[in-house]
Amino acid sequence: RLRDNKAKIVFTAPSFLAGTAITGAVHIHCVAPFLGEMFMIKFVGNIHIQVKRGNTTYVQDGRLIEDEILLLPTAQQQFVPGDMIIPFSIPLPIGLPGSREHSSWATQNRLSAMYWVGLTTNMKHMNIKYVTVEVMQNYMSFDLPPCIRENDKKNWFGSGTLHSRVTIDKPVYIPGQQVLMKVEATNNAPQAVKEIVVSLHSLRKYWSHGCETRSIKQVHEAHFPGFGPDWVGHIWTTVTLPTELKPAAVLEDTMDCSYFFKVTFVVAMGRDLVTKVPVVIVAEQPLPLVLPQFPAGPEELVIAVSAFVDAALSSLSSSSS
Repeated sequence: RLRDNKAKIVFTAPSFLAGTAITGAVHIHCVAPFLGEMFMIKFVGNIHIQVKRGNTTYVQDGRLIEDEILLLPTAQQQFVPGDMIIPFSIPLPIGLPGSREHSSWATQNRLSAMYWVGLTTNMKHMNIKYVTVEVMQNYMSFDLPPCIRENDKKNWFGSGTLHSRVTIDKPVYIPGQQVLMKVEATNNAPQAVKEIVVSLHSLRKYWSHGCETRSIKQVHEAHFPGFGPDWVGHIWTTVTLPTELKPAAVLEDTMDCSYFFKVTFVVAMGRDLVTKVPVVIVAEQPLPLVLPQFPAGPEELVIAVSAFVDAALSSLSSSSS
C-alpha cells in the first residue's frame, strides 16, 4: 500500500554553526512504487517573545529565516520498493542568531528562538511537518567587547581610594577553555582587601514592544588571596569555564543572552569594589588567535605567550578533527 511508504529526516550533527550549512539526508522506505513530485526540504526559523507587565501581555513574533530546496534532481522521480537516501545541504547565513528557549511560570515571560527542517511531498502521508534543529551563533556576528575594564571607589571611613583594572586575554571563548585574567590594584585606603572573588554570570534580556525583561544568574565562582592597605601591584588568575555553559545568543533590539565576569574586591570593614568585564562565550568553532595585549614585562610576556600557544594548539586540534 502507498501508505506504507515512509520518510524520515536524519541530520549529520546535533547542532550547526551559522555561516556553515545544515547537512543531513532524507531516508525513504518504499514499499509500494510511486511517482515522487516536488520533494522539497523546508527550513524555517522563528522568534517568539512574550513579556508580561501587570495585566498586560506584550507578544512579538518574527521570522528569522525561511528557505526551501528542491530535493530531487528532477521535478518527478519514480520510486521503487527498497530504501533510498537523499542527502541535502541548507546554507546558513553567518549572522543568524543562535537557538534559545526560556520561559518562566512565575512571571509568564517567554523567549523562543527556534529552527525547524521539514519535508513536503506529493504523498501527504510522507510529509514531515518540522524537525527541530539547533543553530549555534558564529562569533563573527557579535560585537566583541574590549578586554579591559576599570573601576574605583573612595574609602568610606577616611581618605584614600581603591582602584582596580581587570584584563582578560581575549574577548571570546569556548566552554571548557581557560581564561587568563590579570587583576591590577592600587589601594591607597587604610583597609585591606580580604580576598578577590571572580564570578561568571549569565545575563538574559529580551524585549517586546519596548518592554524589557532581564535576569542574571551566577554560573561559576573562584576565590583568590587579597592584599593589604597601601598596596600597588597585580595578581594573575586563571578561571576554567564550565563545559556545560550554553553559548551566547544575541539579536539586536530583540534578545541578549550573554555573559560577564564580576571581579569583587572584598574589603574589610568597608564597601566592596566590583568590576564587570563582558565576555562572549560561543559554541565550538575556529576562533581568531590574537596575542594578548598585556602590559610589558618578563613575567607578563611568559604567561601571555604560554596562554596564546595553548589556545593555538587547542584551536588547531579542533580544526583538524
